[in-house]
Amino acid sequence: MDDWDLFLSGIEGDENAFKEVVRKCDRLLRFWIEKVTGRVLRGWSDLEDTVQATWCKAIKFGQDGRFNKSRKFTSWIVGVCWNTIDGGPGPFAAPGQGGGGGCLAPTSDPVDTHKGPSDLVGEIEMLQGLDACIERLPQDLRRVYELVYVDGLKAAAAARVLGCCDTNVRTRLLPLLWRVMKKCLAGKGFGDIDVS
Repeated sequence: MDDWDLFLSGIEGDENAFKEVVRKCDRLLRFWIEKVTGRVLRGWSDLEDTVQATWCKAIKFGQDGRFNKSRKFTSWIVGVCWNTIDGGPGPFAAPGQGGGGGCLAPTSDPVDTHKGPSDLVGEIEMLQGLDACIERLPQDLRRVYELVYVDGLKAAAAARVLGCCDTNVRTRLLPLLWRVMKKCLAGKGFGDIDVS
């Protein structure tokens, strides 16, 4: 079964299928949360809560039919994770940001997160690619990146620092940043990552 089949079987009640898709995606989500988003989490529990909230949101989206199987599952789950971290719409906002909460994934078993040498090499290559893309950003987009994804500011607060309206940040600067980063990462061989 591919990842989509495992996930959909899992939300239909196949606990082993769900455990398998969680196991397969766990390192990717943890890496994305810790490194790629640039978010500084306060500790292990924040990381665990964010992973849990991502799966809760994914389960809800799956049950509601809010997915597109033509996309790679890993790109979709990273998008759900990004949406969770950003406190995006939906009943399962990121921890401490209101919303539903209370969702327990079909499994609470710990997942083996041991990384082998090839995993570490892939992560290092991705970080190097990401760093290079950030360095190539125009000054205004780099500032938006730092404010939103390093300092953790919401669009309104970032807009105040930049001296513009939050609509400009939400509708022009952030989508432009995502497009530029996606194009740059694709040029470095990481085209399957959905940054929007």
